[in-house]
Amino acid sequence: MIWFSHKKYTAEFYAAGLAEMVRLARQGTRFMTLVAGAALLVMTAANVGMIYGL
Repeated sequence: MIWFSHKKYTAEFYAAGLAEMVRLARQGTRFMTLVAGAALLVMTAANVGMIYGL
């Protein structure tokens, strides 16, 4: 019986750790998407400025 409860605790521990990893990965992906979008806007504005500057 002790082994069964320990096994259940271990599964819950790993599930919680996995959920935390997924949460952090989603947060990181969201941040990288925002940074990439901002970089694209800056590059587009710079290119338009260079084209009309010529």
